[in-house]
Amino acid sequence: MPKGNKKRKRRDSSSEDERILRKIHKLQKQLRNHKENFLSDNDVASGASPFSSHSSVEGAADLSFNEPTPALSDVVQNIITPEGPSQEEPPALDENILSLLGKLPSKSITSGPPLHKDVATRWITLINEGLVEEEKLSILRDYPPADNCLLLNSPKLNPEIAKALNIQIVKRDENLAELQNQIGGALSALGKLLT
Repeated sequence: MPKGNKKRKRRDSSSEDERILRKIHKLQKQLRNHKENFLSDNDVASGASPFSSHSSVEGAADLSFNEPTPALSDVVQNIITPEGPSQEEPPALDENILSLLGKLPSKSITSGPPLHKDVATRWITLINEGLVEEEKLSILRDYPPADNCLLLNSPKLNPEIAKALNIQIVKRDENLAELQNQIGGALSALGKLLT
């Protein structure tokens, strides 16, 4: 009998729920064992006897897995602004060490002079939202590549090669060709302005 003829058995929803519950119980047991091992390691490190009557393993059995977890924002806030003695600034480095590290890098971002407010507002909107498809096609029709600069158009994919390629690769090539044609249209428009 061929291997490919095996059919998967469909599980009904009740058996699927039972399977998920078994997995949850198994994970809770693993978590409990992990916490017990972690707590007993801390007792040994602190000098407490692992065989004392108040062993942390007994306390670990009382752990509840239904306790609410803290909100992510609280955890992030505690990481960003820790409480306690760790807020102190570290001591300053010696001048010899600072000279070994070199000059302090500058964080200045080079930028040109500001654009006109109306131009900047429109360009930011275009960058964030893009052009409407009709406007995009209209601009590409109005500014075709010049006769002496036909390389501004994207190259066409050979049909024989396209049939040999995967559909996703052909689609990706089409998207890149469209992007290249848009860039070519923008360069054509700038070229008309300059000539």
